Amino acid sequence: MGLFRFSYLIIGFIFVISVLLSFIFSFDLRFNLVSRLTVFFVFLIFIFVIHNLRQNKFAKFISVKRFNIGAIFVLALIIRLFWTLFSKNLQVSDYAYYELLANKIKDGQFLFTSYKSTGASIFIAGIFFLFGNNILIVKIFYSILSATQIPLLFYIVKELTNDEKLSRISSVILCLYPAHIFYSNLTGTEIIFVFFILLFIYLIVLLSKSNKKKYIFIIGSGIVIGLSNWIRNHALLYLISFIFVLFFSICKSQRQFLFFLMLFIISFLAVNIPVIHWNINKNRIVSLNNVHTGGLSLLIGTNLKYKGRCLKNEYDYNLYYSWFKDKNNPDYSDFKFANKNSVDTACQRISDNFLGFIKM
Repeated sequence: MGLFRFSYLIIGFIFVISVLLSFIFSFDLRFNLVSRLTVFFVFLIFIFVIHNLRQNKFAKFISVKRFNIGAIFVLALIIRLFWTLFSKNLQVSDYAYYELLANKIKDGQFLFTSYKSTGASIFIAGIFFLFGNNILIVKIFYSILSATQIPLLFYIVKELTNDEKLSRISSVILCLYPAHIFYSNLTGTEIIFVFFILLFIYLIVLLSKSNKKKYIFIIGSGIVIGLSNWIRNHALLYLISFIFVLFFSICKSQRQFLFFLMLFIISFLAVNIPVIHWNINKNRIVSLNNVHTGGLSLLIGTNLKYKGRCLKNEYDYNLYYSWFKDKNNPDYSDFKFANKNSVDTACQRISDNFLGFIKM
């Protein structure tokens, strides 16, 4: 047994060191000493937790009443704020673009654009409006939102399993999960979107267990998933899943199903009226999606030379916009034509070098 535990320790140590080195060197050693120590101790604690999940000691420790979800949330918040304050990740790529959009939205130039979902930028613009153009304040808000996902997960698991110990264990794992910590101060769409999805799932769980006032959870679910559509245009997927849950798990009659579905769709559409209105005025179409550059992503993803990376791939950007009649003032027909040509070009690339795509 002693040799078995020692081998666990060695394997865990090698894993931690290898991940640490790959993570640090991938950021060109921009981290200061405090950031590196934070990464190191987070991985050590995470390995310790995963290893001890198999033992009763950890289960007993996690069952102590004082170690409640409030304590787990505070721990998660401290770790994420510590990471935010001392790491030196730069605003590049999409994150720089979301910040640029936020400044333009704050200045009243526009609310939507055909190039990116602007929900995250609207959130950032609101923080800029209240606290000034300080990106550190934005990152702190993102860290708080990231930590808030832990109690949401706790209550979802608790409602589904009625097992508080299991709820605490799942919350501790997410609290200490390295990727969840390292992404907590990236000012993009991920953190806000996941928060809305967890809140949506929690409302659905409450809906399934509630005997009274189900309509409150129905309307709340529609509003939440509607707001998530401002962040990322994936609402249709969750709308379909909600219909299945509603039909098979919640409703007792066809009449109730139709009534609840109508409530959900109305609340969902009410939140997205600005998006629909913008599409009608700007693009002369009825759509819940304000982003119309899917073809550009397809071009970039099928360029073997750059292996799907977009930062240095000026060729596909120039190719995509060469199909516009007016690059500076495009209309929906420009995007439609460019997207069609992008699909044709991407399919041609794949057929010309199918084995190359398999290897990539």
